[in-house]
Amino acid sequence: SGSDNSIDNGDDNASNPQQQTTSSTTALSEKELSVRTLNKLQEENRALLETVEKLENDNAQLQVELLESKRNLVGLETFEGSGPNEAEWCDELQNGSCPVEPDVSFGQAFRDRAAWLVGLLLLQSFSGIILARNEALIADHPFIVYFLTMLVGAGGNAGNQASVRVIRGLALGTLNAKTQSQFLVREFKMAR
Repeated sequence: SGSDNSIDNGDDNASNPQQQTTSSTTALSEKELSVRTLNKLQEENRALLETVEKLENDNAQLQVELLESKRNLVGLETFEGSGPNEAEWCDELQNGSCPVEPDVSFGQAFRDRAAWLVGLLLLQSFSGIILARNEALIADHPFIVYFLTMLVGAGGNAGNQASVRVIRGLALGTLNAKTQSQFLVREFKMAR
């Protein structure tokens, strides 16, 4: 009897044209809805793809700008002398040569540095002269000796700060012929 009911229901649907129209309209509306949803999703997908492409282009442009700013900041030159735009960024020695000083031999670099170190050693010997002149003060107040290393360290740190400012100014281009006197006046004021 259960199979008879299903057959009867099928016959009822076949005999009722209004239900057939409603069900075909519903099927048509669902199909239209599916097509509209699919079209919307395709439009959103296209928009997302365009956004991703734009972001990738922006990222590539930012990477190029970052690389150029690093080159300009450090002031790297190429071995061929073609300028910083065509230079290959390098943080390490390549083939045993220094990318920043490609034409300077080891011997020449050693002599240049040795000259500076000897000059600085001579300037440091003035501290020995100052100590010799104040020998009586040190003998009367031996605790001063404990502070000498701190004073020498502080002097070295102050000198390093000035050196770093000069090097940074040269690298960034903020220290030039126009700003040189301004820089020196400021450093002399700091030294006082």
